[in-house]
Amino acid sequence: MNWSSPFVFDIKDVVFLIVQGAKYFALIDASQNFNVYSYEGKLVSSPKCQGLRVEFLNQRHISLSSDVLSVIDPSNPKMVKIFDIMSGKPTNVPMEHSTEILEMDLNQVEMSSERKMCFIDSNRDMFLTSVHKPEILKICNMVDSF
Repeated sequence: MNWSSPFVFDIKDVVFLIVQGAKYFALIDASQNFNVYSYEGKLVSSPKCQGLRVEFLNQRHISLSSDVLSVIDPSNPKMVKIFDIMSGKPTNVPMEHSTEILEMDLNQVEMSSERKMCFIDSNRDMFLTSVHKPEILKICNMVDSF
């Protein structure tokens, strides 16, 4: 990798949101395209899901790790949709909570089997769960932010 000169690539529309991860970054543009790129500028995937309204997403609603992308569903904020980074397809394990989820984040550990998600709900309670086997554990009350 050459750190002395940047990778430059064309984007078709105005970018509204950039979310960075360790190996990839996600872009949401004015045409409501949701794309995941490598840091070399290569398009990795374009996650699509029925009813996902990307225009309502912000940095608190999206998290990226080396293997998965998680998104709080704007149409149902009690649910977090989890996508495989390489294919862009939703996994078979969506995470659902009893109250609205305000913000969430994924840990950045290399081993995907140990991937965890932390989130804060509308009661300002903080929870921790495994991404691949959702078993939600409450870890704190009255949290302001991560």
